[in-house]
Amino acid sequence: MVAEKILAGALAHAEPLEQVHRCFERWRRTRERLSPIPEALWASAVELAD
Repeated sequence: MVAEKILAGALAHAEPLEQVHRCFERWRRTRERLSPIPEALWASAVELAD
């Protein structure tokens, strides 16, 4: 029962996690050196961590 809840939670976050991951990768490729993480990208990561 507990394992099913954990798996369901992980699956629910899989797609948003992949989207945020792709955004981070795009930002890393295109950013100026030493530029801070954009606020919206940071907020998306924090939301997934909660």
